[in-house]
Amino acid sequence: MHLDEIDKQILQLLREDGRKSVSVISEIVGISRITARRRIDALEKAGIIAGYTIRHGPALERERFRAQILLKLKGNVGDELVGFWGTIPQVVNVTTISGHFDASLMIEAATSEQVDHILDQIRRHPAVERTESLLMLATKLDRSAL
Repeated sequence: MHLDEIDKQILQLLREDGRKSVSVISEIVGISRITARRRIDALEKAGIIAGYTIRHGPALERERFRAQILLKLKGNVGDELVGFWGTIPQVVNVTTISGHFDASLMIEAATSEQVDHILDQIRRHPAVERTESLLMLATKLDRSAL
């Protein structure tokens, strides 16, 4: 699906506020409500909009320990390994990367002890050669949802 400027505007508005009404979107973009609804439906059908979610505010962030775990693996990131990481509820993101490491995991936990326990689980997997952990301290700028 080719995205024109109106589609891009609609996506930007929904990134800023996924609960923004179709009426408000149509008014801002300058199209009819029916046209806006059809465009949003088409974006969903094409898989460009995969869902609607919330963004955490700083209050929740202060109550969680977040860590990025860089992994050097003995092989490739395969379905079995992704499945293993998927069994750990605190793993919120898995990304393959290039460079000295092969994958990056983002974990969110309630306590530092929980982070330590999760790291132990990850390190014990036979496909993991080594890890490097980065504890996230404070978010200064976040455009990931935009």
